[in-house]
Amino acid sequence: MELKGSVEDQVVALKNTTELMIDLAYSALLYESRELAEEVVELEEDVDVAHMAIIEEALHSVERGGSPEAVMAVARLAVSMEMIADAARDLAEVVLDDVELHPVVRMSITDSDTGISRVRVSESSVLAGRTLGDLHLSTETGMWVFAVKRGRSWTYGPDEFQGIEPGDILIARGPQDSCDDLRSIAAGEMDLE
Repeated sequence: MELKGSVEDQVVALKNTTELMIDLAYSALLYESRELAEEVVELEEDVDVAHMAIIEEALHSVERGGSPEAVMAVARLAVSMEMIADAARDLAEVVLDDVELHPVVRMSITDSDTGISRVRVSESSVLAGRTLGDLHLSTETGMWVFAVKRGRSWTYGPDEFQGIEPGDILIARGPQDSCDDLRSIAAGEMDLE
């Protein structure tokens, strides 16, 4: 997670990260995905650092004539989002610690035909060098990409103009039987139809 720009921009980036973490944590829990759970734990470590950096920057703004009330508001937001990140990590650790799910949760999962895929785009993949709009993944595979990770940066809710590069990690939701297809496409083992 990169913190650039104003304190306001940093708070928005932190908010987006915690929203993604909750989505990933619930998905990890529902689909028993260790990969997604590990992403949540990694993101939580980033949030720990980011929320302190935001508070520190807000405090420095008082030295430059900023409002103490605004600093308190920013600090409260940053601490609240860090608490949300901790809660997401706690959910993810249920998966990582192999805790048995409640039978009602288990029943809802087995009745669902929705799956989550976390795939890395290879250089030989038809996805590499194209945009999500060009690819029409949702119509071609039924998979909807809801996050893209490039290096340590995340794009949440990417639009049709989001470019895909080799090494990018895509997180997508869709029909269970399409998850394997997306893995094969990302690995360069299969073309889009």
